[in-house]
Amino acid sequence: MKNEELKTKLLSNLSIVGAVLMIVGLFIGNFYSAANGAFSGGYIVKGYNIFTSIWYGFLLVLIPILLLIAPKIEVLSKSKKLIDFVLPIVSLVIVFILKGQIAEAISIFGSSTSSFGTGAYIYLIGNIICLVLGAANYFGFKTDVKSIQKAVNEKSFDSLKKDDDDEKV
Repeated sequence: MKNEELKTKLLSNLSIVGAVLMIVGLFIGNFYSAANGAFSGGYIVKGYNIFTSIWYGFLLVLIPILLLIAPKIEVLSKSKKLIDFVLPIVSLVIVFILKGQIAEAISIFGSSTSSFGTGAYIYLIGNIICLVLGAANYFGFKTDVKSIQKAVNEKSFDSLKKDDDDEKV
């Protein structure tokens, strides 16, 4: 019984879990690592260095915070579906742009590479959770706990489709 209660709580707060993972990913491990060839040392960029050193890096913190507080603010709650869909896309684009900019910044002869660190992978997992739920809400799929549990148990997405008798928001 405890396992079912935990599963229900997790599924009902999945968007919160995704946003918290995004914030935690900025503070755990390396966010990016970069190298400039085989015989040079590597560079490591921490997540907190991104939002303190790069002028638009603060968006990587602001976006998950907005995802957490948007339902609580009346003005933002009116466009919650759009916010939940667009903001994860924006942060995903920023993460990949920064990866390319870091590789370019350390490039001496055009042969530098950069890769994601542990923090970036955690951030991306949270981002993808938020993006999938936001897209599902935006395009009219059910994302309530009962529908998600039914889809997982039946291994079919038919229970996530909105019926004609479902209330439209």
